[in-house]
Amino acid sequence: MYKNWNFKNKLLILDKGIDRKYKKTFSIFKKNKYKVVIIRLNISKKTAHKRVFERNKGKDEHFNNEINRWIKEWREFGKKIKSDIIINNEKDLNLKPLFKKVDKLIG
Repeated sequence: MYKNWNFKNKLLILDKGIDRKYKKTFSIFKKNKYKVVIIRLNISKKTAHKRVFERNKGKDEHFNNEINRWIKEWREFGKKIKSDIIINNEKDLNLKPLFKKVDKLIG
């Protein structure tokens, strides 16, 4: 979608992990002169397992099979790309500070 779409204000919000496909995604953003704001979530593997288990009412084989690879890719991405905002997602979140930061970055 963002590859061929003409966004008037150049604002596009992706609610997705981009650690795996960031090279291709970022080249499209650069070509279209999109401003990029990276928000990363920090969460322990234990908490992630617990949340997936609760959400799915049991074991999730796909999650269990992929989690180690996802963590590795997330760490590699973090070494290469600086995040604008990092959120600790272990406990209840107060999103007001996040929204203030995002408003400043995209304003």
